[in-house]
Amino acid sequence: MTNAFQLECFDIKHTDEVISWAESETTCRFWCGTDHVAASLLSNSIADPDVRPYALCKMNMPVAYGEIRIDNQEEDLELARLIVAPTKRGQAIGRHLVSSLLARARELQNRDVYMRVAPDNEVALRCYEHSAFRRIPDAEQQQFNPIESTPYIWFRNRI
Repeated sequence: MTNAFQLECFDIKHTDEVISWAESETTCRFWCGTDHVAASLLSNSIADPDVRPYALCKMNMPVAYGEIRIDNQEEDLELARLIVAPTKRGQAIGRHLVSSLLARARELQNRDVYMRVAPDNEVALRCYEHSAFRRIPDAEQQQFNPIESTPYIWFRNRI
């Protein structure tokens, strides 16, 4: 079916396109925690053996990007750096990306899957609250946040 979405391993030839989706400082901060994004961000992710970068594609063109990060020490996974192409936002593609990444995460191992979100990223918060993720209780979030530069809101999916 040519109109279906496909989750594919990220192809480096789409690096510049995906980076262009972070069109403002706010979008950059929500996506990768900095005010500016360089090609090295994706290059480093692709090179990291504990990161699985993916593109959600429609008709062989990426419409969203996300990563599965493997933490062998904690024996869990994290969905990270999710972004949707600006022209595709507001069409539930983020939810489709999350569910596709979760399906792939289930194939990796039977672990908890986490996500962290900047507290002012209202679109992402709504997306994850309507997905299979549940917000982690505040007391538990405090254990994660001291090591982070931003006091994120954390979500968990127990596979």
